Amino acid sequence: METKKEATFWVEFISGWISGIGQITVGQPFDIIKVRLQTQDTLRPKYSGLRDCFFQILEKEGPFAFYKGSLSPLIGVGTIGAIQFSAYKKTRNFLNQYFDKQNSLTSVAIAGSVSGLASSFICSPVEHTRIRMQI
Repeated sequence: METKKEATFWVEFISGWISGIGQITVGQPFDIIKVRLQTQDTLRPKYSGLRDCFFQILEKEGPFAFYKGSLSPLIGVGTIGAIQFSAYKKTRNFLNQYFDKQNSLTSVAIAGSVSGLASSFICSPVEHTRIRMQI
């Protein structure tokens, strides 16, 4: 039988992984358009705007082109989500226990910052790979 601590870890891990998949599935098409517009030649732009970029990608590369570079974040998303969820929860518990800052804006901000810092060591290489694939 699993202990409560082990069960909580797996709930956080799976929750983080599912939220990451949802984020990538919904956000990736917008992200690839953003990256293509940001990296185009400013003197001879390939796209005249957001709408033009969307339709050129769709017409020339097909609908699956909107998910180029998705494999890298999908592989790392479970780890990133687990780190973020765990770091946030542990920081909030620490602050609540030692500083009696339950549900304060300061407590949430500090926990969110620690969570972001903890996950940045994995997010940065994953995001770098994703952007290189999109270009």
